This record gives sequence, C-alpha cells and structure tokens, in this order.
Amino acid sequence: QRALWAERPLLAGKYISMDTADASTSNDIRAHLSAPDAAFEPEITSHMFAFLQSGGTRSEIIELIAKGHQGYAQQAELYAMWLRELGVPEEEICSVIHDVVRTELERAFDADKARTVFDRWKSPPQWIGELLRDANWRQVVYSLSDRNPDCRMLNFMIRMITVHGYQHEIRSARTASLFFEVRSRAMCALD
Repeated sequence: QRALWAERPLLAGKYISMDTADASTSNDIRAHLSAPDAAFEPEITSHMFAFLQSGGTRSEIIELIAKGHQGYAQQAELYAMWLRELGVPEEEICSVIHDVVRTELERAFDADKARTVFDRWKSPPQWIGELLRDANWRQVVYSLSDRNPDCRMLNFMIRMITVHGYQHEIRSARTASLFFEVRSRAMCALD
C-alpha cells in the first residue's frame, strides 16, 4: 500500500507523483529546499517528503536547507536586542520592526500562496486573532486586501475584523463592501 505522503503538493495547485518524478521535478524540489529560509515555508514538509521519495537522502535535505538559511527572524531579534542595549524605548523598537516587516510583507505577499495556506486551515490559527487585535497589523491587512481583492485569506481576515468591531477603520470601497456583505448576512439571519 502506498504511503499517504507519497503524493504531496509541490506548488499551489500543482501535484507531483513520485512514480513519475523526473530530473526536472527533482531539481525543482532541490530549489525549494535550498531557497532562503526554506525551513520556515509552509510547504517545507511536502518538499522534504517529495525529495525523499525521489531518491534524496535526509542528509541532503539538511544540507540543502542549511545552505539556504538566512536567519532573518534571528537577525531581527539580534537587532532588537542591540537597540534595547542602546537604550531605545521598546515602543520605538516595535515600531521599527513593524515597519520593516510591513514593507517586506507588502513587497513579497503572494495571494496564491496565501490561498494554499488558507485552504489547509481546519480552523483559523491563534496568530490570526492576535494579529487582528493590533491596529497596525489591521492596517496591513487592509492594504494587502485592497491590492489582492480576491484573496480568500485576506477576505476572511476582513470579515473577522468586522466581527470584532473594527469596521470603522475600513476605508476603501472594496474592503467596505466586504463589511456590507457581513452585515447583510447578519440582518438576514435575524428574520
């Protein structure tokens, strides 16, 4: 009997079967495993299983992931520690980190990857609620939603924002229409 993980998604909407894996598929998997900070990507487990199924070894996986390790999260923590030691107030440190992360997130956001992650959720992860309680991160969600109006993850987050009473922050017509949709459903449910 074939193992459940013998066929896993390699990329959003694209499945690979290790029975028919070829050299280009193996190279694609290698590229994913050696990408910068690949260890933190949501698809990493699928890529590791696919690599093993295509004849790769565990030690090769470790080597590939280590080769691409950039350590951005660790670098950010180190910079924050240095700023604390220099006497920079915590609020200012958080603001700087937020601005850098926001800029990078807005630059690199991929609606297709977000959809893939969202489609795998059985229930929203805890970090969603924590993120949406912060006004700065809600602004990031609004900005990303305006640029990616068909992204299900962002639309879900907008609905959650309105459910938690922050609809007064929504400025754009597209985002506001989502709020109207949520309110209409609630009103219809009362009838």
